[in-house]
Amino acid sequence: MEPINRLNRLVETLRQQIADSARRAGSTAGQSTSATFGNAAQARSALPDLRLRIQDRLRAVDMSGPEGQHQAKRVFLESVLAWEFGDKLQLDQQYTSLLDKIQEAVETDPEFDRQFTALLADLSRP
Repeated sequence: MEPINRLNRLVETLRQQIADSARRAGSTAGQSTSATFGNAAQARSALPDLRLRIQDRLRAVDMSGPEGQHQAKRVFLESVLAWEFGDKLQLDQQYTSLLDKIQEAVETDPEFDRQFTALLADLSRP
């Protein structure tokens, strides 16, 4: 059950970073995005379903090198954002920028990045 606990911590950290980013932006675009995707959290599936979705997507990623690890992190972040806010989030004009900023924040914190990489390794095991 340790990977699920780490997954919970990472999801909560991502929620906090997204909320902080939205507060800093303070734009009408950010407000319309949260209004559009605010109800998605009510319809999302259970955490074990998210885990299965991530595991399925990670099977297609070769995590043996730095590029593969970067791609695996991207897969994880995309999956969590879609789970948290709904698949329509990907249609938002600022989605790629948001994803880039979150991934950069994760990768620049050495301890968080180490835990994230360990979680991905656990999730990618059959």
